Amino acid sequence: MDLGRMLNAKERKSLHALILKTEAEVATEVHLAFYKTSDDPDVLAVAKAYFVKHKLDKNVHHNAVLIYLLEKDRKFAIVGGEGIHQKVSANYWDELSLKLSEQFKQGNFYQGLVDCITQLKNDIQRHYPKGISEK
Repeated sequence: MDLGRMLNAKERKSLHALILKTEAEVATEVHLAFYKTSDDPDVLAVAKAYFVKHKLDKNVHHNAVLIYLLEKDRKFAIVGGEGIHQKVSANYWDELSLKLSEQFKQGNFYQGLVDCITQLKNDIQRHYPKGISEK
């Protein structure tokens, strides 16, 4: 997954706009992080460390979501806060990851990320609509 081939500038801008729209409509934070590689082969552990380092575990509802991609390693992980874990099914993250993985295998990087973020927005919105107390 070479970032230059994975997403062009227009697609990056569109994803950024989609994330801003999601955050405007839902009481959550969505982060998309691209890195070339990691010395640690466990992408989920790396993503969880990023999640904590960037204080995504500290948002008001503990429902932030991170999509973490290692381009050269061709790996990704999706990490969600404890608040959303309590609201979704046990296999939710696996199903979401499988859908994204299938899109990536077909070379549909942009559409895969759009679909993933859109599904996250729709699913999180049921539990955390915008306007829910953010104190």
